[in-house]
Amino acid sequence: MAAGRIGAVCESLGVLTLDTEIPVQEINSRKLVSLRLPQEVRLVDFTDRKAAQNGKILTTEMSGAAASYSAFQSLAASIDASGNDGIRSRLRFSGPEQEVGYFIFGDAGPRDWPDGQEQSIAEVVTALGYQLVDDESLPRSEVSFNE
Repeated sequence: MAAGRIGAVCESLGVLTLDTEIPVQEINSRKLVSLRLPQEVRLVDFTDRKAAQNGKILTTEMSGAAASYSAFQSLAASIDASGNDGIRSRLRFSGPEQEVGYFIFGDAGPRDWPDGQEQSIAEVVTALGYQLVDDESLPRSEVSFNE
């Protein structure tokens, strides 16, 4: 769960954010929903420099880059056993913005949290000052650089 709109957009688009152009269809097909947690939670802050060692586990485990989630699950179990409800950490795809997200522990499956306001990612991106361009409508050059 992202703390802010930029982080939420980046996490929703995932690896597409690593490219310089994102297909407008991808942006138009996605929505964000704001959430309010039904109770207060205690989080371990992995954005702190001193937590960098454990952050290496988080980066690979939570991004899906690792072969399994066993190291992260072990870390999560020890954090849960210490009375904390989750982790506050940098998000995977937020780039130089270094957006923060929350990883709340609990049972597997969907949460029964009240839904908040739904907003299209296109609205959010436009409100942040970006312009959406349908690349199909752009003129194409007849010049070939392969000759």
